[in-house]
Amino acid sequence: MAQHEFAAGSNKPIKKRRIGPKLPQTKEEWFEGDRLFVILEMACLETVKTKKGYELLNSEDHHGILNKAASKSNKSIDVSMYRPDIVHQGLLALLDSPLNKAGRLKIFIH
Repeated sequence: MAQHEFAAGSNKPIKKRRIGPKLPQTKEEWFEGDRLFVILEMACLETVKTKKGYELLNSEDHHGILNKAASKSNKSIDVSMYRPDIVHQGLLALLDSPLNKAGRLKIFIH
């Protein structure tokens, strides 16, 4: 049977806080020790002004805007490149990783 510590004059057990890894606090601490740097290259994150305000440009919702931009510049635009959902899923996976929770992951988006 587990032993519990109780606060003085109370029958409620004292909750012990878990002590996790120390997260880097300064810029210099980020570069000390073992770290993993992840660079998400060619992320294609662009904003577009719509009737609703500013939104991330994506190929599903803004197909007309992409076509209009292509016709103005006389260039072909690959609409499949505008997929912010892929960057979002990658970030979710990286930020939920044990490496990030230990403070050993640095992510750059280019």
